[in-house]
Amino acid sequence: MAESHHSKGGAGILAKAQKRLVRTKAKVLQNLGKAARTTDQTFDEYVSNFNKQQAILTKLQKDLRNYLNCLKAVSYANKTLCDTLYEVYEDDWEDQKTFHSHLESFELHWMDYITSLNDHVQEPIIIHLNKFPELRVKINKRGRKLVDLDNTRHTLENMIGQKKRDEAKIAKAQEEFTEAKKVFDDINNELQVELPEFYDKRVPFYSQSFQNLFAAEKAFHSEQGNISATLIEICESLSANFILPERKSTIRSVSESNHHLQNVIDSFQQFQMQSKDNGVISLVLKSDSENTTICPSQEDIDEPESELYQNVAISNQEHPNSGESSEPVFQRTSPSLQAAAKPSEDSAGSVSVCEENVSEYQSCLEDSSLYEVPPNNQSLKKLPDGILYQVQATHPYSQADSDELTFEAGEVIDVIEPDNPDEMDDGWLMGIKQSDGIQGVFPANFTKKLLG
Repeated sequence: MAESHHSKGGAGILAKAQKRLVRTKAKVLQNLGKAARTTDQTFDEYVSNFNKQQAILTKLQKDLRNYLNCLKAVSYANKTLCDTLYEVYEDDWEDQKTFHSHLESFELHWMDYITSLNDHVQEPIIIHLNKFPELRVKINKRGRKLVDLDNTRHTLENMIGQKKRDEAKIAKAQEEFTEAKKVFDDINNELQVELPEFYDKRVPFYSQSFQNLFAAEKAFHSEQGNISATLIEICESLSANFILPERKSTIRSVSESNHHLQNVIDSFQQFQMQSKDNGVISLVLKSDSENTTICPSQEDIDEPESELYQNVAISNQEHPNSGESSEPVFQRTSPSLQAAAKPSEDSAGSVSVCEENVSEYQSCLEDSSLYEVPPNNQSLKKLPDGILYQVQATHPYSQADSDELTFEAGEVIDVIEPDNPDEMDDGWLMGIKQSDGIQGVFPANFTKKLLG
């Protein structure tokens, strides 16, 4: 039984090979003009329309798939933005719950919008595209049967035209021609009906698909517009009803400050007069730093008539070890105190301390070159041969075709040169996932460039 089955299988393969050889020979004779070829211009027009319809529908499906992928990316960005707006809008602000609920509605409408496009537009197109391969198989089969018909006709005509006619061979050739014609007529008649009907169905199919597309667009944008209008009203009401809290000012008025200063001056003058009457003016000022100099305030300059600031000495003397200095120093002292004040040796010490601080500061500035930031605008990692650059997924993506990649956000993909760059769609790249080594195409707008 096994040998019999094997022999039948071998005979079937041999018969198929013989048929291919006969068809190839018949096509060569037709191309050389030595054999007649049956033509059907009407059927050729049907096939041309079929090919155009398949090409344009394939392009529509790819563009719609790219559109849906972009919508998913925009939906993700919108969700991130709404989450941030949710945090910005404080709990004690007006209509806080309404504001937050409308932000959540944005995400739901995006999901409904994408689902509607996928179910009512993308899926019907894919189902319609799957009908083309079935008709393509019939068209190719008709072409083979037409070659068989022409070949059997050519063989029969040659046998009939021979001088020595073999009636047995002619009868066999006539039988083969009749059978080939019957097989061809059956499949040809089917396609003569199916192809024009299938082509005419494109109008209602496209009409329904476009209606579903624009209906989903209209519903989505209408709902988004209504939500946005409500949010605008909430924000306008928030701005209109917001009341700035009152805060007490800690700055005293100029008149109040002048009045307080005049009271101090009057008290000091009264103290001087009482001291003169008693014949005693003795003021001793001691502090931890005896060389303190005080610059006058704006109030001191604006009131020269006050006796408290009449004896202001401007010292422009330069200390021998203090370096160059041209700024005047104002000393607030009375005549009796100015006469008693003398240069002390501690002043030189204070100046030397200042010089040491300046020297330390200059030393720190000179050593700042040790903290230079190295340049980081060059790639520190050399990519392997064949890899153009690397990208990282910013959003998850699920394959729609078998040649596409599926990845999650954060995965790294090595971008490589495609085998056929002309066949690549715009916005798509060829790459290899580092996680599992799978190679395929993927949308570039779902990734960001890392190296290369």
